[in-house]
Amino acid sequence: MSAKIATILGATGNQGAGVLSALLQGAIKYHIRAITRRPESDAAKSLRTKGVEVVQADLNNPDSLRAAFAGSHVVFAVTDFFETFAANGPVEAMDIEAQQGINVAKAAAVTASLEHFIWSSLPNSTKISSDKYTVPHFESKNRIDSFIRQHKELLARRRSSG
Repeated sequence: MSAKIATILGATGNQGAGVLSALLQGAIKYHIRAITRRPESDAAKSLRTKGVEVVQADLNNPDSLRAAFAGSHVVFAVTDFFETFAANGPVEAMDIEAQQGINVAKAAAVTASLEHFIWSSLPNSTKISSDKYTVPHFESKNRIDSFIRQHKELLARRRSSG
């Protein structure tokens, strides 16, 4: 029997790299698939030397996500607010990140082999501050949380790390 596939978004970033490292050292052996927009980057090349499959996909392209998730048993998903924040400011970055996360959730929802969807989120700052504060990079992830909660089948396979 071949190893189950664990697919990691953000495998070259802090969270994804931590998940990848834990899986490489874990008792349960997975075939690890790292998703990146730049499969020829130095970081992606370094992952290949560790036996990781590197696959190109873009969070803005749902078709590429569905293809990248094909056959996955586990998907660890994280989005990056700060890359778009630097270029577009907080309001547009929230909209972009929320759509990217929704694209990821939709792609995961149609992955027939998926057993576990692990979504990295953050607390609802508006709610826990009694509407005093809204933290933009929390808010965009909360929008994605709301989307995921509406999808019972995906929710049944979801594990939140936030």
